[in-house]
Order: sequence, then C-alpha cells, then structure tokens
Amino acid sequence: MEHPVSFNADAEERWDRPVVALPCTVLTDGATMQAVLRDIGHGGVGLILPPDGPVLAPGDHVAVVAEPLGTLKVEIRWLRGDRAGAQFLDEDAASPVVVGYLSASGIATA
Repeated sequence: MEHPVSFNADAEERWDRPVVALPCTVLTDGATMQAVLRDIGHGGVGLILPPDGPVLAPGDHVAVVAEPLGTLKVEIRWLRGDRAGAQFLDEDAASPVVVGYLSASGIATA
C-alpha cells in the first residue's frame, strides 16, 4: 500500500540532521516494517518507509529499532511520499543514545 502524502504544518522537515542511513525496523501497534533511519538528531529522526508497508499518519506512536541505537519511541510528525519525520517521545532518554552514537561515528553534534 502506498503511503499518502500528508504534512503537519507544525512540524518541519529537518535538513540539518546528520544523514546516517541505518537499516531499522518500525513497530506499530499491529505491524512491523523494515525501513531506513535516514537521519537523526537531538529531537528526532527521519525515516524512509517501504512503499508496501503499513500506512502511518501524523500523531502515530511507533518504535524504531536500529543497531546500535536500540529502541527509540517516536511520534510521527509528518509524512511526504516515502519519507517520514518523527519526534522522540522522551528526548531526555533518547539524547544520550543519539549523542553517543554520533560521537562514536565521528559526527559532530551541536
């Protein structure tokens, strides 16, 4: 099923986040899909979703599982084609994981 184009005007696509292109699994209430964690920053992640995956909508809460990050719980903020932007549900818990990953990868953080 193709993902609908949807945009949440309160959330903007974050082009300033480091691109990491990590394979990941997205877990919803009733489905699992393989995706790509395109970018990551202190506030959230960008995802590339499979065209035949479950349909997501802004406001959906999902878990993103990627090595070596573990499980990150996020809220989908916007969708555009096969791209999605998501905000961490608990930035305080996610921040040390993100900073540790970026530092270990040699990516500077602000």
